[in-house]
Amino acid sequence: MSYNDDFSPRWCMSTQEVGSGAALLIALFLAGFILLPAFWLGMYLGSKLWNVKIIKYFFGIAIASLYGYALCLLYSYGNPSFRMSSIITVVALSWLILDYIVANRKWNQMWVSQTVLKTYRWLFSA
Repeated sequence: MSYNDDFSPRWCMSTQEVGSGAALLIALFLAGFILLPAFWLGMYLGSKLWNVKIIKYFFGIAIASLYGYALCLLYSYGNPSFRMSSIITVVALSWLILDYIVANRKWNQMWVSQTVLKTYRWLFSA
């Protein structure tokens, strides 16, 4: 039996708690990064249908959910040697499609692709 009568709160965290919190934050960031372009594309389609918040958010959530479900199916039933590369390709294409639509279908106004091209030129120029 312990005779410790110190019942004050402990303000320290174990490394296991800190590690699980960091892993949760990384997982949430990755989920947001993966699902965000589908959500924005769904909101864009919803606003073209009817520019009301409930319609836009409904379309955004529905398309992001379908997109996430399709990525899970691709991971589950895809070829094991090409699973991750195919998922990364799909995510990159979704960001490029979003960039193309947001830039009003003009190549010079595409922010993501122009930034990638500038970085590529900067890295590999003489």
